Amino acid sequence: SDSRKEVRLRALTALAWLRTKESSLALAAAVLSEKDPGLRRSAASALYSVEEILRRSDVTELLAKGLVDKDATVRIIFASLAPPEDATAMEVLRKDGLKHSDHHMRESVAQQLGERGDGSGESILIGLLSRTKAPALSGDAEFDEKLMAEGQARACFALGKIGSATARAALNRAATSRS
Repeated sequence: SDSRKEVRLRALTALAWLRTKESSLALAAAVLSEKDPGLRRSAASALYSVEEILRRSDVTELLAKGLVDKDATVRIIFASLAPPEDATAMEVLRKDGLKHSDHHMRESVAQQLGERGDGSGESILIGLLSRTKAPALSGDAEFDEKLMAEGQARACFALGKIGSATARAALNRAATSRS
């Protein structure tokens, strides 16, 4: 509740680091009550580090609030924490996530949708799968190559869950191009 944004962000980050049910729920509630949009967005990203704790907790009320937040990024983050059968979350992922300005967010959302059996982001996943050069993310080419391979493996899994003819064709092309 400090008036300084940086102190509030440190406090919210500390809640994530505690990795308890109570601290995770407190973090989610604090994210939703944060007035500064940039800080709310940054703090919402910390929810990814405690997503499994939140998935195993009763967060129905918090998810409902997060899915209608005024900030698209916050809505997307809460949608990614929702159970796969949550229709509102799926709609947020499709509507806000796949159209997000950040390509990393779009790729992550396509991955999540695919893992839930939804083919809305299929073309994004196929694009991930067709990459031949690792993006320079860390400055360490070997590490970047490993990240790309892991991302492509997840894309294969998601495309397999989608199971459409297009997804199967992309998986077949990837399999033959790598042999």
